[in-house]
Amino acid sequence: MLVETVFFFLAASTVLYVLFAGADFGTGILATFKGKLLKEEQRVLIRQAVGPIWISSLVWLLLSVTILIVGFPAAYDVGSVIFRIPLILVILGVTLRCWAFALQRYQLTGKADQHADQIFVLSSFLTPFMFGVLAGSAYLGDWPSAGDSFFDLYIRPWASATSLLSGLFACSIFALIASVYLIGETQSPPLRHHFYIRVKWFAISSSVTGSGVILSAHFSGASIIAEIFAEPGTMPALYMAFFLFRYLFKALKRQRMRFARFTVASQVSLVFLVWLQVQLPAIIISRLEPDRTITIYSAAAAESTLNVIAQVVPIALIIVVPTLFYFLGPFQRSHKTERSTSV
Repeated sequence: MLVETVFFFLAASTVLYVLFAGADFGTGILATFKGKLLKEEQRVLIRQAVGPIWISSLVWLLLSVTILIVGFPAAYDVGSVIFRIPLILVILGVTLRCWAFALQRYQLTGKADQHADQIFVLSSFLTPFMFGVLAGSAYLGDWPSAGDSFFDLYIRPWASATSLLSGLFACSIFALIASVYLIGETQSPPLRHHFYIRVKWFAISSSVTGSGVILSAHFSGASIIAEIFAEPGTMPALYMAFFLFRYLFKALKRQRMRFARFTVASQVSLVFLVWLQVQLPAIIISRLEPDRTITIYSAAAAESTLNVIAQVVPIALIIVVPTLFYFLGPFQRSHKTERSTSV
């Protein structure tokens, strides 16, 4: 039960990171699809709205990584070797994203401002794409215990159609979250309509790429379809995630933004739950050598360490969450002031 408790903290913090990082990195993805009209208005809105969620996403990222490294060190040891390149690219993406955010706080002009926007867009695509690649690779399990070439050791474990489609699926999900988030951050009807269209785009994109992940994994030899039907609650969760699009669009049309954000968060959480149901108890699956599969039990730290995590994390959350909301206040007030002066 102790292992499951610690893993619950890891899963919960990961979901929260996906939700906040989705609104964060997703804005950079949306910056690529500005369209012909309202380009400058979109640019200003994205820069103003991204600050609070950027800080929040970092909090949950640090918590997730800490629990993984301390609570499940064996999974980290194996993953940091076979998924070395994707992890390096994730770190690079997060670093560039922080750099871009810092640069955008200054009133840059000319080429410097253009370069800051380019870094912002590049990192916003790179990071969620590689997160999706990691999730797909951990499930597909195409990693050998030994190899003679660089490709076998460091590229083959993640360079598959399933993993790459998982990356595109993650980008679509992040852009969907950001579109819903930005609609609630503007009072401009044209901008709201613009992002409402983007919600439709990425709702379709996430559905298509998500289906592509399932089909690709199936044709790659994984029994994902059978697992989805076999695991209790998996199919209802998928149906519910898809069915909630109806209520999402209704909420957006009626400008019920809190309900819309809750709805898209519920959809993402349901999709994450489906992935956990077909993945667990494994963290990193090895289909080539099943006895090398890393599970939450084989990867878990010593009981004394897990006890500390189980006791410290709730206390930390009691301290961190109110503090986070306290420090988010100035960002939200500043954003509202800027928004009102620009109307």
